[in-house]
Amino acid sequence: MSEYDDLAKRVAALEGELAEAKKALEVVKPKEPFKPKMTMPRIDYTEGMSMSGSAMKPMVDLVNPQGLKFDPSAWARNSYPQPGGFGAPVKPSVCRQSILDSWLGNLRECLAHLV
Repeated sequence: MSEYDDLAKRVAALEGELAEAKKALEVVKPKEPFKPKMTMPRIDYTEGMSMSGSAMKPMVDLVNPQGLKFDPSAWARNSYPQPGGFGAPVKPSVCRQSILDSWLGNLRECLAHLV
């Protein structure tokens, strides 16, 4: 057998495997989702309704209240700050206890010199 015959057999075997794989894929492939032939419009239950302005005002005031104090930046001022930004977190400065300890140490040294 020549090298060409070997390649032809390998190609034929691979094409057979490919055909089997395609058949298996068609079996597993999901069906297309249901699509209705015509689309139904959304139902508007308020279509054709009418009411007087005095009847509508209380409902409008519920949606858009008048006379209430509103501050759009209240959340920014009243929220607790969160750590953020780039890089490593900033190391805290010297704590109060270490400042107190060093102050007391200095005071003791001064008193020791006086005695």
